[in-house]
Amino acid sequence: LIAQEAHRRESLFSFHDWWQTIMFVLSPWLIGHAILYIIAWGLSLLRKIVRRHMMRGQLLGLAEGHDEVALKASFEKFDTDGSGYLDADELRVALRETRGCDVSLDEVTDLINSVDCVGDGVISYEEFLALHDELDLYHII
Repeated sequence: LIAQEAHRRESLFSFHDWWQTIMFVLSPWLIGHAILYIIAWGLSLLRKIVRRHMMRGQLLGLAEGHDEVALKASFEKFDTDGSGYLDADELRVALRETRGCDVSLDEVTDLINSVDCVGDGVISYEEFLALHDELDLYHII
């Protein structure tokens, strides 16, 4: 009876054996998914950078050939609340309607922050002009 019990214990896997078997089976799956996640994360960062440059290039295209009167009219058209400032939503709509560029609010906020002198999260007409001058000066595309 003791010999049968000892034989039965030897035939069963110990916890360590089960763990090694599970890790042997799951490791390729876990590593593969981790690699795919890192690649997707990197591509999303690259896509964000490319979209930001495209958006700035499209703003540059909007400014080319327009005089200050046309820019003022454009600014007033998209200042829907009449505050004299463009917030992120209004600038996003302006980009969508004038350039066909659908950008995220984060990207518009980054663009606003790049020219917002006061730090209030909106751009005045002067800052709007500065944005176009900056894009025109550095030829950001």
